[in-house]
Amino acid sequence: MKTRLFLLFVTLAITTWAPTILARESVAIPVGTPGVVGTEGVLNGVDTTGDGILNVGDNQNINTNNDAGGAFRTSAGSTGEILFIGNSTVTEDTGQTGTLYRQINAGATGSTVNFNGDIYSTTFSVSGTDIVNFNGDVTAATNFANDGFINLGAGNLLTGAITTNTGNTGTLTLNGNSSVTGAIGGANGLKKINVVGGNASVTGAVQA
Repeated sequence: MKTRLFLLFVTLAITTWAPTILARESVAIPVGTPGVVGTEGVLNGVDTTGDGILNVGDNQNINTNNDAGGAFRTSAGSTGEILFIGNSTVTEDTGQTGTLYRQINAGATGSTVNFNGDIYSTTFSVSGTDIVNFNGDVTAATNFANDGFINLGAGNLLTGAITTNTGNTGTLTLNGNSSVTGAIGGANGLKKINVVGGNASVTGAVQA
């Protein structure tokens, strides 16, 4: 009897002190059937499969528990699209080296999206007229679909060309010691480039 009570006590102690295992959300996004982010994705990040679209709702933040697995992961390189409907804060990386997302859309009119981690995507589109904050490094060919805003955080690197669909639209702000490796403006030219808080650098042609 004493042995059984002792074993029960040990079992309860292990259960009490064992670390919580975070459960990431797996979402299938086949072409033609958009996926959505649920509670687990908000808390611990999302792993996607398929080449369709994942919708992130307005005021829906991702990976608020700061899971080391990242905010978003795709199962294969250059597959899957993420569409931010409105405001969002993304903790940790989106995509990773070798398995980039195909497309990311953010910056819908009336919204701000904060990426607090690195981004790995084939292309990135500022879809509306509002704000995208890159607070990590970015690997993506980036485009202003409308007259939106990109803020590249201090000390961060954006690798890829930055273009705009219409001349004299799109504002790029480079914070102190940030840098861009790639041409800026393309044939149309951005509306404005700001340098805030110290040096910044661009390796590539600039049209603004």
